Amino acid sequence: SDDELVKAAKTSCYTGMRDAISFIHGKNDVESIVDVLKLWFSASNFINKVIQVDGKTEFRIQHNLGRKGSLYIGTLISSLFADLNIKSKEALLKEHSLVIVFNSTSKK
Repeated sequence: SDDELVKAAKTSCYTGMRDAISFIHGKNDVESIVDVLKLWFSASNFINKVIQVDGKTEFRIQHNLGRKGSLYIGTLISSLFADLNIKSKEALLKEHSLVIVFNSTSKK
């Protein structure tokens, strides 16, 4: 179910990804999250583009896993950014792709 996918993304996958970010970079910031996500996308053969401009970080991912795949990936990415108190400002979850945008400027 959608609820079970969201729970899995927010627990086991999130924990593994957060640990990878810490292991690879030793810190948790936007650049570290983006770098590790790009590694994951590449290893998963997901076509992706990450655009960072004007204080925004936009992920465009094609995965061919269906709508539930979009929900899972979008939830994971949102959970990682939530650690930095950054919420998505826009999300478009489709059958085989997703676009998710964050304001990535630090809040003072």
